[in-house]
Amino acid sequence: MPAAIRLLLVSVALLCVREKSSYGDDLGMGSASAASGIGIGVESMLSGPSGPTLVYQAPSYHVEAIVGVFDRANTTVLVAGRFYYQLHAGALSDFSLGGGIGLLNTDSDTGSQNDAHLELGAKIRVFLAPNVALSSSLGVAMVLDQASDSAILAGRLQGTMGITYFFF
Repeated sequence: MPAAIRLLLVSVALLCVREKSSYGDDLGMGSASAASGIGIGVESMLSGPSGPTLVYQAPSYHVEAIVGVFDRANTTVLVAGRFYYQLHAGALSDFSLGGGIGLLNTDSDTGSQNDAHLELGAKIRVFLAPNVALSSSLGVAMVLDQASDSAILAGRLQGTMGITYFFF
């Protein structure tokens, strides 16, 4: 079984299992994402582009910015933003729905190409510690390709993983 599917199954299990005291109160650190603050990490868009991530965590949502500059044979610049609204939070995890847009510019000897990456999906985050989150995203992605004047909508399940350290 692929590692991404195993992580998804563990994340779903953590969402469903919650410790309760005899009085019905949650034990542990409470809601995993109840704190607000800034985090840094590495994330990938569902359509492929990835890079360092800056995350703003609020009690009921989080906003991510991905910025990357890559220079191999071509120079590629990525700027992306994503928004996720939290639907459920457990003691050590949360489940959110959202989407985002990324702009990818590739400069080569033959010219420049701009692509827009759109995505809609779900994100599960498992907090390994109160300020460290391992995340997995699933959903659909669409790429608007300037070079061929076409739109590509993937017909298969897309998934990514990432990690974020929060400064709470």
